[in-house]
Amino acid sequence: MTEAKKRGVQLLVVLPPVTLGPALSKGLHLTAIHLARYMTATKKTIPNAVASYIDVRDFAWAHELVYKSPEVSGRYLCIGYVMHQLELINLLKELFPHYPYSKRDEDDETPMVKSYEFSNQRIKDLGLRFTAIKETLTDTVISLQEKGHLPIYTSS
Repeated sequence: MTEAKKRGVQLLVVLPPVTLGPALSKGLHLTAIHLARYMTATKKTIPNAVASYIDVRDFAWAHELVYKSPEVSGRYLCIGYVMHQLELINLLKELFPHYPYSKRDEDDETPMVKSYEFSNQRIKDLGLRFTAIKETLTDTVISLQEKGHLPIYTSS
């Protein structure tokens, strides 16, 4: 029996990974800092790492779904995508090709870290459908540009 049950509390937890998407505030949040550093090549190399992601709008929707479902309890993993950092950068390059971007350390002969999987089935069973990663990345970058955190490059 969990501590919450002992106390008669229905505990619901929606667990997010790295959160992307358009920002409401003018400030630069941690995830946006990382994207901006990779897109502007302020950070010289891309780490050999895998991360999981969620669109902030999906995360908000997950909260609504969970809290409007009286029969649910426990933890809900809210993970939309799992990908290697290099894969993330390649998607960004496809969407916004005019940025200088960080590169993978060519001298690093370490094999690429393998991806991992999580089950997000519990949250999907409540009706959550994840935003396509390309849409999330596009909206994130446009938001960063509009707030002045990323330069706007145009094709010439």
